[in-house]
Amino acid sequence: MIEGETEPFRGATLPRAANDRRPKALVLADAGRPFGFAAANLGDRAIADGLYRLLGDRSGFEVLAESWKAFPYVTCDKLAPRIEHAPPTAVFEDLAAAMDRTSDLRVRIEDGIGTVLAHPWFAANPLLEPWNRRSRARRGLNLVDALTPYLLRARQHRRLIERIAAADLVVLCGGGLMADHIRRYAPSHLLEAFIAKGLGKPVIACTESVCATDPALVAMIAAVYGMLDLHIFREPLSRKRLMEMGIPESRIRVAPDTAFAVRLPSAEDRARVIHREAIPSDAVAIIARGDVGRGERPWAHLATHLRERHGRPIYFLHTCRSHDEPLHARLRAVGLVQGLSGDNHYPDLLSALSAFSLVITDRFHACVFALLAGTPVVPLASTTFKTAGLFRMFDYAIPVQPAPAMETVDGLVDVVDAALRDLAPLRRQVVTAGAALREQCHQAYDFAAMLRRIEKNGSRALQSPRPKHVRPAWFKEGAHVRCG
Repeated sequence: MIEGETEPFRGATLPRAANDRRPKALVLADAGRPFGFAAANLGDRAIADGLYRLLGDRSGFEVLAESWKAFPYVTCDKLAPRIEHAPPTAVFEDLAAAMDRTSDLRVRIEDGIGTVLAHPWFAANPLLEPWNRRSRARRGLNLVDALTPYLLRARQHRRLIERIAAADLVVLCGGGLMADHIRRYAPSHLLEAFIAKGLGKPVIACTESVCATDPALVAMIAAVYGMLDLHIFREPLSRKRLMEMGIPESRIRVAPDTAFAVRLPSAEDRARVIHREAIPSDAVAIIARGDVGRGERPWAHLATHLRERHGRPIYFLHTCRSHDEPLHARLRAVGLVQGLSGDNHYPDLLSALSAFSLVITDRFHACVFALLAGTPVVPLASTTFKTAGLFRMFDYAIPVQPAPAMETVDGLVDVVDAALRDLAPLRRQVVTAGAALREQCHQAYDFAAMLRRIEKNGSRALQSPRPKHVRPAWFKEGAHVRCG
């Protein structure tokens, strides 16, 4: 495990005097607070926790959180036909204007319904628990929380406007949202950023990769991202993609993923987890995507080789249990791998990873966690170029390998054999890289300095084509808004 701060994460809210007004930052596409520790994807959870630390502890902001998807019904498939006949900005203007025409009466009615749905009866009722359990496994939210944005659309839009109005800075937590394989919901996040610029707010898109090639999605990204004030990519390969969309290089930065800023588990916590799980020191961890249709055959071939040739115990760990558990179950059923009792909490996963001799993974944040844990890793290509981009940021002896397939698994076996022969130098490289990326992350994400530069230079909305969408008639600058 690399050295660093180890106190448990407590959130970004700092004590302050009654007359001390800290600037407020609203996080869009937030995979942290709306989910708590129920978030299905540990990488998303770590991104959010690191971002809260950088905004709050590092930069002094009070953090406001919005739902992960404010408009989940605004999908790429629905908008693509409209993009063929109108500029993306016009499509987003029409969407925002239609939302603004909602009457105050409808909002008040939906507020009342929302108050009823927020009653603990819906979360605690045993009759709803089977549906809540399925919803949490898939989305990280109880059923009512997952359906509310669909059912109470006017309330959702009004709440977003109010939160944007209360913010001094809007931060779009991009992650891997702008990619073809999850293109469905990307426009809903772009619409949130579009509305923020329509309200004249400075907007920073951060800790993201932009890997989209779908023409309709690329057009929407180019239109909305052209209005934003700053883009901070978590790997260098996205820089070229955004410049191809017409975004000036002066508005693009590269900094490590905000997951590198999470608090690290203490030595006592690491020892507790390793003792509880009884992890052998020669064990190898596999963290594999179960949501891309690659099947278990390449992983079964690799696990069989490791057991028969090296006699090493093989563990299958999760960073997204809802996606990866079916693959794990198939490998476990034939006796090739075992699991941990508590890997659905990333601090415990970090602690466990520090005990393994090697990690083999095709998941981006599993690579991040291995670097933080100081454990050698064999990185495999993910669904996009983001993992290849991450490993461009430091020197490492093992290049990113092709995605696991039967056609390439023999080459992967050779790479793993070589890694097992050179664990000591690989561990030194990983520890050095993890510490350097963590330090770069802390240094790069000074949001207070970014906001000062944006205000000094003038918000991007004043220098680029901004949405014609005007503030709703009911909105008054400086009026009291509900932030809770």
